[in-house]
Amino acid sequence: MGDDFSVTTALVLVSTLVLMELGLAFIKQHSKTAERWLDDAPLVVVEDGKPLQERMDRARVDVEDVLEAARSSHGLENLSQVKYAVLERGGTISVIPRKN
Repeated sequence: MGDDFSVTTALVLVSTLVLMELGLAFIKQHSKTAERWLDDAPLVVVEDGKPLQERMDRARVDVEDVLEAARSSHGLENLSQVKYAVLERGGTISVIPRKN
């Protein structure tokens, strides 16, 4: 768009973005493969207290992020108390504590 600050250019840009969003929503609604590709799936990043480092690196999540979620949701102090930590589609981390 460069240095063009006209109302027409802004309307074209906003309309394009809205149409892209509606188009992608329509495609996701009719294709489970496209939905998985566009939204991805929840990802287990800790299993039985052990970080799955390759998955964590790919998702750009570190142990401190998992520990923060564990403290805030369940008051857990270390990874050994975590049965599973799951990176959800929305970017939050869900923690399932171990049963004692």
